[in-house]
Amino acid sequence: MKPKIPSRRIGIPEAEDLSREILRAELTKRTEALKKEEYSIADAVFMHVVGKKNLEIMASLPETFFEKRSDVNVISRSGRRYSPRYSEARSVPDVLNRWHNNGSALNLSDKIKDRLDCFLELSVKLAEDRAALLDKTKATILGIRTTSALREAWPEAAKLLKDEPKATLPAVRVEDLKASLKAAGLQPQPTTKKAA
Repeated sequence: MKPKIPSRRIGIPEAEDLSREILRAELTKRTEALKKEEYSIADAVFMHVVGKKNLEIMASLPETFFEKRSDVNVISRSGRRYSPRYSEARSVPDVLNRWHNNGSALNLSDKIKDRLDCFLELSVKLAEDRAALLDKTKATILGIRTTSALREAWPEAAKLLKDEPKATLPAVRVEDLKASLKAAGLQPQPTTKKAA
């Protein structure tokens, strides 16, 4: 027979934390796919501006000729400005740095601009889905109310519960406590009731 796990009421902060954990597990694949696409777009912009021939020349120059950057500013076909991140910080040539500083537009190919628009739409959709799912998940958990009901209704979510460990004190007999106090030279004072 399984030991009975004590039930307790699920509060709003715990429901929010639990909802975030559930969504993190559910939306990881979509988030990772978007991150890879962002890296790919940044790399495509870099290669479009620099080109393979210049990349070979850059490799022969010292690192002090370049600035290390982790992102690049671009404008999509729809006119939205965005800074996709590189998968790792890289040495950026002067043409990208100048554009970064004064905000002028790079002459990007339509293919890159279309990819950027698609990426931005998917990012907005993911954020909207995350917010809607977070609200629905939290409402569901709060509707269930207790941890035991959650274990029955939604066992997968119940696995993510953080049961607080109960602090237990060792059992000490009163006689042993009095003997310990007496050995330490302390005498427990008898309590007397004063008449009013």
